[in-house]
Amino acid sequence: MDFSERDPRQDLSAAIETKRLLTDLGENRGFLLLSSLVQEQVDSKQQEILFTPCTSVDSALAQEYKKGSLEGRLAWEEVRRGYIESLDISINHLRSKIDDDDSGTTDDTSAP
Repeated sequence: MDFSERDPRQDLSAAIETKRLLTDLGENRGFLLLSSLVQEQVDSKQQEILFTPCTSVDSALAQEYKKGSLEGRLAWEEVRRGYIESLDISINHLRSKIDDDDSGTTDDTSAP
């Protein structure tokens, strides 16, 4: 989500709402069930990779493919967490910008 609209207050509201949705998603029972199902698949694939010897180039390539599959299964949760961290930074930046704008407006109106 790109927070580059003209009004930082609207951007701040949108960032806070997006963060809330992503945070709530991590607490959703359906999401937690999906996470545990994916983790079971990951655990199974890891065991398969660790305990299957590579006997040929083809089996080594197959094993590398399975490793890539594991990375993909693990990445989606990291994307959610990373985006929440990015939103925290955006929220702090927008709050600072709003505070600066508000203090700048106050200074301008108090000048003779």
